[in-house]
Amino acid sequence: MAVNTIDRLVIASNGNTTDFGDLTLSIFEHAGAGAGTKTFFAGGNSLTNVIQTVVTASNGNATDFGDLTATRRRAAMAGKSTRLLILGGRSSSAQTNIIEYIETASTSNSIDFGDLHATVSQLSATSSSVKVVTGGGISNSVSNYKQMNQSIIASLGNSTDFGDLTSVKQGTSAASNQHGGIS
Repeated sequence: MAVNTIDRLVIASNGNTTDFGDLTLSIFEHAGAGAGTKTFFAGGNSLTNVIQTVVTASNGNATDFGDLTATRRRAAMAGKSTRLLILGGRSSSAQTNIIEYIETASTSNSIDFGDLHATVSQLSATSSSVKVVTGGGISNSVSNYKQMNQSIIASLGNSTDFGDLTSVKQGTSAASNQHGGIS
């Protein structure tokens, strides 16, 4: 179900979420990631190309940040505080291999970064300060997709092979710290 609500979770204390504000439109199946003092949401089920942002430190509604190069849902997003990559996803008819990026300091549209090795949606992504690693998903060309790809955040270009997951996964999430990532 598409909703426009944003919930806040305070990690330092146990408890329920609280109301943070509202997105600019009701969506689901969107990509999301935090970058420094802001959080970003891109695309969504209505096959929108809208990128939205909120200032994480204070409650409030999302604002329009810019647009993706194409409408997408089920993409992944990860990066560092100054640059976020939006990877893969699904257009109206098929999975895509598009990687695009935004510079988080200025409001603008996304820019072409390169391509994933395969057309894939419902992939997970995690990052260090240097690279974004994606894994799994649903692919047009490979029925059992468990490949991982890496993209160097500071330089534009296509992803390269990073290895394989231990099993096929789709629709998962990923997280990382300075020691590594999990999916």
